[in-house]
Amino acid sequence: MESSQILITGIGGLGCIWAARAHQRGAGASLLMLDADDRFPDVEDAHIIRLGHTLDALGCAALPPLAEQRMRGLATRTRPFLEQAELVIIVAGLGGGTGTGASHEFARQAKLHGATVLSIAALPFDHQPTRKKIAQAEIKRLEHHSDVCVQLSLDRLARQARDRGKDWSMGSEWGEDLIDG
Repeated sequence: MESSQILITGIGGLGCIWAARAHQRGAGASLLMLDADDRFPDVEDAHIIRLGHTLDALGCAALPPLAEQRMRGLATRTRPFLEQAELVIIVAGLGGGTGTGASHEFARQAKLHGATVLSIAALPFDHQPTRKKIAQAEIKRLEHHSDVCVQLSLDRLARQARDRGKDWSMGSEWGEDLIDG
């Protein structure tokens, strides 16, 4: 890992996209991407840890407990990154599988290594009641292991992006602004 004491960590699909975009904007931090499938953004100096198995193309298939278990099992692989980090910024979308289950476990590991943890969690759209229910249950766990936990409404983000003529997931600069200050 580079000598940076700031570690931006994208967890899950949306978290990896947003973390990669923030890192590319020159935040001067190390980038770690954690996901359960092979769809990582292409970032030259990113560190990638896959939570899934080679034959498991479905990732964590909307199963947060599976993502949490896999994240816990990777503690020895995340240790080198966390031992060097003073500030860990976690970016994740909640309500699905990987971001929901692995983000609070990664935050817990970061705290055990003495890092300050800033978590940025995207909450599901209002028209996704099942995902919203899952996210509401898991956000409490993420808050518990974070020094600061910022909750982003995807409904609000989509509305603001639409007003600016942008795609809410790829062109949401204010999400990246929040990450890289």
